[in-house]
Amino acid sequence: MIRQLRIKFVAITMGILILVFVVSFATLNVFMQTSSSRQTQSILEAIVEQDGFAPATLGRYATSDEHVLLPGQELGQGFAFELRSGQAIGAPEVLFRQGRFFYAKIDHQGAVLELNTDMMFEYSLEELSGYVQQVVASKTSSGTLDGLQYLVAQKDYGSIIAFAQRGIETLMLGQFVHISLIVAVTTCVLLFLVTLILSRWIIKPVQKAFDRQSRFVSDASHELATPLTIITTNVEVLEHETGKNQRLTQIKEQSQRMGQLLSNLLTLARSDEARMATPRLVFDLSATALSVALEFESRAFEEKRSYTYDLAPDLNLMGDEAQTRQLIAILIDNALKHSDEGDTVRITLENSLGTPTLCVYNTGVGIAREEYARIFDRFYRSDESRSRETGGYGLGLSIAQAIAEEQGIRISVDGELGSWISFTLAF
Repeated sequence: MIRQLRIKFVAITMGILILVFVVSFATLNVFMQTSSSRQTQSILEAIVEQDGFAPATLGRYATSDEHVLLPGQELGQGFAFELRSGQAIGAPEVLFRQGRFFYAKIDHQGAVLELNTDMMFEYSLEELSGYVQQVVASKTSSGTLDGLQYLVAQKDYGSIIAFAQRGIETLMLGQFVHISLIVAVTTCVLLFLVTLILSRWIIKPVQKAFDRQSRFVSDASHELATPLTIITTNVEVLEHETGKNQRLTQIKEQSQRMGQLLSNLLTLARSDEARMATPRLVFDLSATALSVALEFESRAFEEKRSYTYDLAPDLNLMGDEAQTRQLIAILIDNALKHSDEGDTVRITLENSLGTPTLCVYNTGVGIAREEYARIFDRFYRSDESRSRETGGYGLGLSIAQAIAEEQGIRISVDGELGSWISFTLAF
């Protein structure tokens, strides 16, 4: 149980951390893409507003030392830059080192008036002309096309289409993603190790509490076993000397119930301390189930139950035969206790898609669905009056669940209140 608690703590912590990483990474990635797109959009807007650019100066008529300001910008801010003898000083790096631009002027009939491709070196004239025709045919005002971002503006002569290559930006974003993934994976591994170490420290108080509880149950059970044995022995002596009577019979019955309770408590204590593990061997599950079913046949006959079993032969299992036998016996005993005269108790064992599956079904009082999650709790009894009549303490199904967890068996319950209930073991 403590191990499961530690696993849950580590899983929840790492899940939250990974979620934070994913959200942060996605947000940053979207921000960078949006920022890059806006930057390119600003340059395209400058080109179309200036009705094109001169490749040497990126100014319409700048040929000498002067300042060139893109629309809405001041010197030294945004995309403002200085021209000295036709050379751009302080221009944005993306504009001159990484950016590739071209534009086309189109008349009202869709014919190309001017195609300026002086800043595009990776494409042929035919390819660029093809992009222009695709944009004209699409009749859109902006968008992307094969890694080129474009913007269309209406002019007196028709329209101007400015294109900007985004290949470098895509490459930079790709590098950012690659580096971010490396950093994220490395950080997650380190955080996992730290969380694993911290989990030992965090669950120490819980571990101590469980250890004290298990030790108390185990010690109390052992201490109570001695006086209980003395009481049982004295009752037998008295019966031998004075003969049987109602009071001695009641004392003997209650002593036996108490002995069974102590045995169950010891079993649960051992399961809490993880001492139930035993070497696993291959055994005949079919033969074991048949043997347990036969043990309850006479009891079912005496209690007037319709008792049937249908067990597939030759099903082998790797596990602890003794614990598996005890698990099946608990479920059959539970079925007999929670059924009445004339009710049906049926045990089936089949090979379901390669998985041995055993089902213990009985008609009778059944159980409400909202109680399914609680019936495996210790000392929980859905029907107090019936438990008192049958001598139950609400520990049988708790022991069954502990055995199932130890053996790696999935146990499930289904039924209908007032009609039937079944427990299924998937080995």
